[in-house]
Amino acid sequence: MNRLFCILVFLSFSIDNIDAQPTLAEQLGYPPGSRLLIIHADDLGVAHSENVASFRAMAEGSVRSASIMPPCPWMAEVADWAKENPDHDLGIHLTLTNEWNHFRWGPVAPKNEVPGLVNELGFLHPDCADVAARATAEEVEKELRAQIEQTLRFGIRPTHLDSHMGCLFWGRPEYFKIYLKLGREYGIPVMLTKDPPLMTEYLTDDDMVLDHVYTANVNNYQEGMANYYEKLLKELPAGVSALLIHCAYDNLEFQGIAVDHPAWGNAWRQADFDFFTSEKCRKILEEENIRLVTWRELGARWREKRLKEKIGQMLLYGFRGMSTDENSSIIRHIEEGRVGNVIFFDYDVKNQEFRRNIESPEQVKALVDSLQAHASIPLLVAIDQEGGRVLRLKPKYGFPNIPSARHLGVLNNLDSTRYYAELNAHNMASLGINLNFAPVADLNIETESGVIGRLERSFSDDPEIVTEQAQAVIDAHLANGVIPVLKHFPGHGSARNDSHKGLTDVTETWSEKELEPYRRIIGQGYQGAVMTAHVFNQKIDEKYPATLSAKAISILRDSIGYEGVIFSDDMQMEAIASEYGLEEAIVLCINAGVDVLCFGNNLGYDESIPEQFQAIVLKAVEEGKISPERIDEAYERVMRLKGRLGK
Repeated sequence: MNRLFCILVFLSFSIDNIDAQPTLAEQLGYPPGSRLLIIHADDLGVAHSENVASFRAMAEGSVRSASIMPPCPWMAEVADWAKENPDHDLGIHLTLTNEWNHFRWGPVAPKNEVPGLVNELGFLHPDCADVAARATAEEVEKELRAQIEQTLRFGIRPTHLDSHMGCLFWGRPEYFKIYLKLGREYGIPVMLTKDPPLMTEYLTDDDMVLDHVYTANVNNYQEGMANYYEKLLKELPAGVSALLIHCAYDNLEFQGIAVDHPAWGNAWRQADFDFFTSEKCRKILEEENIRLVTWRELGARWREKRLKEKIGQMLLYGFRGMSTDENSSIIRHIEEGRVGNVIFFDYDVKNQEFRRNIESPEQVKALVDSLQAHASIPLLVAIDQEGGRVLRLKPKYGFPNIPSARHLGVLNNLDSTRYYAELNAHNMASLGINLNFAPVADLNIETESGVIGRLERSFSDDPEIVTEQAQAVIDAHLANGVIPVLKHFPGHGSARNDSHKGLTDVTETWSEKELEPYRRIIGQGYQGAVMTAHVFNQKIDEKYPATLSAKAISILRDSIGYEGVIFSDDMQMEAIASEYGLEEAIVLCINAGVDVLCFGNNLGYDESIPEQFQAIVLKAVEEGKISPERIDEAYERVMRLKGRLGK
């Protein structure tokens, strides 16, 4: 595959291919119809002429971005310039080939470690076809990694990655996967385009994809570069486009490099430089209202956008309303990505009335459908539907009656438990409710006090009975596509107080046996989620209640081996709200290892909680109080859980 064919296939000029999906510009928050353009100079490092022409085009012309070829001899000059010009975009033009007839370079990695990349003289092969035929994926990764590491050692923090001659785009699929892998690993955006589409099966939601990428071809050069560029700019479609050019002076140095190589040669590069440093180019950009942007700007916006989306998936939020419309705050929160999960109640605690989200089966189904219709990622629609006194879908609204856990535990007949669990789960599934905060795995230790025993929410004080009963409930939920949530880890049944109303200390009453249902159920391959308790236990953590305790979460993760999603109990309960400020509680909770924070918004009511939550987490990430890796970890767990919805 020669250079011309590769570039033409990868970067065909197609200004009519307008994607029906929102443009990248719109995704990044620019006004609809915006025309954004990265004018990008390739091949820095090849020659002194290439470097100085590109530097001048960035300083005085319309070029806003460039990329370096690490194996080439003039890279050190680029590094010196970068130190004096730290605000300019500099990416890495990942290089596996050497196309010039007499001007040669080899790999950055030791030649004996990448033998498939070099010819008999030790130079890189002249085209992508030779590379694809001879180089293993392991050799390609070793060389590309060496190029990135060398660039970093020169003191350059790359703003993006792209591929010289397109060898990583249209060669072997494993090369493309390496390209994506290295970008993700080093946290560097990689150049990807919708036009034409790349190997989309390897992309994820974290990959930023440009709307269009353009470069001139031989026909354009023969017909006049200025004519080509003027037409392109005037017909540039909406969205984010990149225009790849090559700047150099038509002097003795580059004439020697490009001997017998007119394509992308010395005259071609002088023509690129001339146009993009011209007053004509500047005026066209102004008249066409084309905004010049950089990879740095786009990358920052993309990272913030993705971070906000991930933060939204870490929030479970309660709201008021039996129905929604386009003006509903909950719809706005969902559409703008601040809320990834919701919870339904029938009783509004603040207003002290049975009018919240539940009125009838038909109404609940319509409400669920309307919420999901506005979600780009399916919502977890949650409820507390344990049975007995914790029953949001009550018979008075037209739903079946589900007995309490204590009733079923005393009966201790698994057929009965399965019957009611199936009835409950099937009913929720028919409404579109896909997550239930049940079963309760707490042991019935304080039988007449606290929020567990007094309300008959525990199956038994016997860990074996609790395990068997809870497993029957779990099986029925999963069979109906409803995610069960074991609660309240590491045990709430020994509490004498209600964590809704204040600090709940179980230090004197809690024992290790309260962990036994979790050990047994999780040990059997549990596919649901777990909720933490707001109980304080000095035996586990002398400072924090379980929801905010990394020590408590480590028991669940490391000792018991649970790898799924961890939900907090309601963060507005007084056990948390009265002891910690909102910001401190959120940061502690996420750092402890909780993946989804629950704000039922029922003990109090505040429609700005999603904005507050997002702002607090963004600030904490920016200040280094929460690591981006912790957000990624939680997000990935939530997405895996959502991937099982309906299965």
